[in-house]
Parts: sequence; structure tokens; C-alpha cells
Amino acid sequence: IARILEHPLQVRSRVGHGSMFSITVPRGTSAPRVVPASSEPATDALAGLHVLCVDNDPEILDGMRALLHRWGVTAALATTVDEALAAIDATMPAALLVDYHLHDRLDGLGVIAELRRRARTDLPAALVTGDGSDALKERAREYGCVVLTKPVKPASLRAWLGAQR
Repeated sequence: IARILEHPLQVRSRVGHGSMFSITVPRGTSAPRVVPASSEPATDALAGLHVLCVDNDPEILDGMRALLHRWGVTAALATTVDEALAAIDATMPAALLVDYHLHDRLDGLGVIAELRRRARTDLPAALVTGDGSDALKERAREYGCVVLTKPVKPASLRAWLGAQR
């Protein structure tokens, strides 16, 4: 690739000490920053959507809240099954984002089933997981859930949320 791009590639190596590889690339120039003519923020298509996020890791929930907030989405956050049930009793969400491995009395699919039962409606739900196995995808399909594999791509999440409007 370095040869194709005409960028010099160098290697230095010493036995017992390791190797160093370097590639020289030309210095780029930055394009001038374009400032929009209007000072008003653009209206986001997701603004006003309310989502319930369930994950046993508070840091993941904080990241999810920050991302959703940028899109104008409000998020109720829960780290346990009981917190999720209390959240759905307080405010009915438009959609559920639930981690599969919660390390609680129910897994993510069980939580989705319980939340839907409590809400008395088939709330749209996304199962968020690092497990990309076909078996889990099939189980999620039986529950009518989409699977979002970790790390979740913001564009995938945004597209799914947009379909819930």
C-alpha cells in the first residue's frame, strides 16, 4: 500500500530489542470551517422520543444517555429489572433498548417480555448484545426484537429509533 501511495516505508530492527516501522506521508491542509448561515439549531427528527434503556453498567447508560440527548431523545435509565419496571410505571416509553447480559434475575429478553406485560402493549424493543450468535438472533426474532450488536453503531441505533416514530 505504501508503494502504491508512493509513501516511503522504513524498518529498523535490533535482535532482542524489537522493531520499529514508519511511513512518511505528506502533510495535509485543512479545509476552512464552514459555519451555517442560521444560528438556530436544526430540528432533529428524533426530538421528543422517549426511550427506556436497561443495562447493568452505569457507564454504558451514561454514554447512551449522552448520545440520545444529542438527538433530542429523552432516556429513562435502569440498571436492574426492578428499576426498569419502576421506570415504565412512571412514564411509558416509545421504545426499549435492553442489554442481554444484565446479571440480574432475568436476561434482556426476559426483561423485554416483563416490560411489555407491564405496559400491556408490544413495545418496540432492541436487544443490545455482544453475542452475535444465530441462536440468540433467532430467540430475539421470536420476541419480535431487533438485535443491535455491540459496539452499537450510532447510525444503526438512529435508524432503528427513527423507524419507531
